Amino acid sequence: MRALFLLSTLVIAASLTACGGDDNQPPAANPYAGTYKSVCGPSEANIGSEAGPAAYSHLRVALTAADGGKLNSLIHEDFYAADNQTCSGSPLHTVAYNKSNSLTLQGSKPAKLPDGRAVTADKVIAEEHPIGGLSAGGSIHINGLVLPADYFMRRDTAKGIASLQASRLYLRFAGGTTPVGADGYPVDFGDYYLVRQ
Repeated sequence: MRALFLLSTLVIAASLTACGGDDNQPPAANPYAGTYKSVCGPSEANIGSEAGPAAYSHLRVALTAADGGKLNSLIHEDFYAADNQTCSGSPLHTVAYNKSNSLTLQGSKPAKLPDGRAVTADKVIAEEHPIGGLSAGGSIHINGLVLPADYFMRRDTAKGIASLQASRLYLRFAGGTTPVGADGYPVDFGDYYLVRQ
């Protein structure tokens, strides 16, 4: 779940519509493009290394403007030892998540920040592209779980909201117990945010 916000928390942002015209023109400037890092916190993964088990981690997210008004995202998670609660120095291990994720602006809506302030948030669609090359003729059987033949070829999408407040990028995606409006987008931000580097 953290990777998809991130994505899915991974995680992530919005986009401005790119300018039309000559195909050789660079993508339009985008206020969300940049490099971000999450706050160091307890790791949700059970990652081990030669230096011992990782207990804390943070995400590094790079958002780059792309054609068609999209942002491409590259997400890494750095893991640190149990005695490194600030995630400082070199990580024990780094995981790179799906490199084909993108975010697209879908308009705006009113929302509230964690402190209760009202803002106009950008609505975004996060898309995690398929793994590809893993389709089967009938169905896929994994440890007793039966999946449709095209399971790994499907694109996962999530509706979310984003707001850049100074150096903090607030994100929240629909799912679980997140309150959403009639449009299917979250109505407020949780405590999660990324810090622009």
